[in-house]
Amino acid sequence: MITCPFCGKGFEPEDILFCDTVRGHAVEAKLYDSVYGTFLDDIISFNPVTNGDDITVEMEKRELYYFHPWSDKNRKDKPLFQMPVECEYGNCKLYPARIKVVRNNGLTPRMEANEAEQDGSSSAPIAFSIESELTNGQFQNASTNQSDEDRPNFQGDVTRVLTTKACPRCHCYLPDEIGCHPLHSVVMLGSTRAGKTTYMTMAAHQATSGVGLPAGLMSCSLSDESKRYFDYLIKCMKYGILPSTPLDDKNNIHVVFPLLFTVVPQGGLEPFFLSIHDCPGEAMQNNDYLSNFPVLGTAEGAIMMLDPFQFLKDRNAQGLSTQCDTCTESFNSTLNLFEKNLSFFKSLQQLVFALTKFDLIYGDHPDNKIHPDDYPYMDQMSLDEQHENGVDLEWIRNLSTQVRGAIANQLEYPDFENRADALKQKSEALKVTTLCCSTQSWNDAAKRFVPVIDKSSEKGTANMIGYRLLEPLLCVLAANNLLPVKDSHRKRKRWR
Repeated sequence: MITCPFCGKGFEPEDILFCDTVRGHAVEAKLYDSVYGTFLDDIISFNPVTNGDDITVEMEKRELYYFHPWSDKNRKDKPLFQMPVECEYGNCKLYPARIKVVRNNGLTPRMEANEAEQDGSSSAPIAFSIESELTNGQFQNASTNQSDEDRPNFQGDVTRVLTTKACPRCHCYLPDEIGCHPLHSVVMLGSTRAGKTTYMTMAAHQATSGVGLPAGLMSCSLSDESKRYFDYLIKCMKYGILPSTPLDDKNNIHVVFPLLFTVVPQGGLEPFFLSIHDCPGEAMQNNDYLSNFPVLGTAEGAIMMLDPFQFLKDRNAQGLSTQCDTCTESFNSTLNLFEKNLSFFKSLQQLVFALTKFDLIYGDHPDNKIHPDDYPYMDQMSLDEQHENGVDLEWIRNLSTQVRGAIANQLEYPDFENRADALKQKSEALKVTTLCCSTQSWNDAAKRFVPVIDKSSEKGTANMIGYRLLEPLLCVLAANNLLPVKDSHRKRKRWR
């Protein structure tokens, strides 16, 4: 059984679908694929945005596609289809890496209404509103707007090699070799406006580009399905027009599309898939929502983003800028909701409290809450020295102690240590670490943080390094032996 990293549902390898796409013909998938459309109903939709220079960023659409099954093992009463003329296997032997199918007289097989449902439920038939015609109710004209090399030959049957695979339950595109490597998941937690989506976006950029990622740890690639959302968000960030995540009411909660990575760690460790899910702040107040989104409950690691304002009684304290989105919910409220729902996260083993927006409280101005030399571990702006060729968990433990001290003293929340320790008493398997990070980068010459878009520079340079941004994610992965760890001779154990 393979678990879809997007919808969380299981399926047999024989149920995987192969995509026959019409190149150069991008269409809104909801218009003709009700299965995928239903899945997207729970996903936040981002509208086109434009900055002051009239640069517009919008979400790319999928190219028009049709599905072709590769096995008739579990089809039972489903419509007959023409078996592939050839199946070629790669490293994963559960299903073919590519199949060769016949396009009868240049016509590609019709998409079936619902390959997904195996639980007795049904969905409405798919309506074709594309500029093409159905032939005999079984095949679709695939010639419209195709490039010359992909244009069908109507003089006879032609073949096409298909490699893109999709989940039969939600129709999301799957990465190569899904099911042949472990799938691990991390959930982003925190109050509304804590910065979860911003963190996910910039962490994905660093993990895949190598910017801010210490050498010798891993290489990452983002799945095609997640990449459309990531490309939109990262472009918005670079142009300074990243939209705020729309607020939901408690009866209509949406999530940011999950980010799915293929991770190849260094040090001879096994490759794995990593999905990062954003749990909306509103969802923690709604048990019905959590129960309807079980994929969040499978997370083995969690990063809870904490806005400094959540600890402060005086939200107008000196040295704090209010010229950004900040949380209105106190830390007590956020943690109480998490404790209330802790039993939902049945697989959770690692929780990292990430004191985010560190740029709001750190600096050498007298009004800053934390100054250089107050906590030496926080003065280290780059991860390279500590985590190159292996995550230094001893360093992380020492940093965690200092961040807890800063929250207790500088942010005047002395009960933080007790609240964190109380979580471990409620879940013996849970390990809690406290770190700090910022999407802004430290300029050592100016002794100040600079935003992602530094408008003070002539070209508005994008600063994508941030401050210790990837450390919370690296901590979660390394603590469970998925990444190389420095000076570690203990026996490796796997996430369950």
